[in-house]
Amino acid sequence: DVVERIHFLPYQGGQNFLHLLSLCDAVLDTTHFAGCSTTYKAFSVAAPIVTMPGAFSRSRVTSACYRKMGIHDCIATNREDFVKIALRLGTDLEWRNLISGRIRASRGVLYENPEVLRELEQFFIEKCT
Repeated sequence: DVVERIHFLPYQGGQNFLHLLSLCDAVLDTTHFAGCSTTYKAFSVAAPIVTMPGAFSRSRVTSACYRKMGIHDCIATNREDFVKIALRLGTDLEWRNLISGRIRASRGVLYENPEVLRELEQFFIEKCT
């Protein structure tokens, strides 16, 4: 009975995609595809993502980012928890704003971490020399 409320949008690139993400109450992560690029773009505009880590690394990117930021509220442990978190983000403006604020305050660890560059540098030195 909700099919009329579901809309598929055409491809949104660049700034249009970032703007669309910034309007989302909740972004739903999927365990079937890697969310890497979308995850980093969503967090860049402080859009909360509901995620549930699965068995494969592709389903663990978003939860790893959340853990790096010290945020655990949107990491579901099962399907029921996933739905509960998504509904709360969609209906509780105060909580959603709190989560977005925490993302905004801590997202720098994802984008501005020179330690990662040093680790990559060391990896290439060891493997390429």
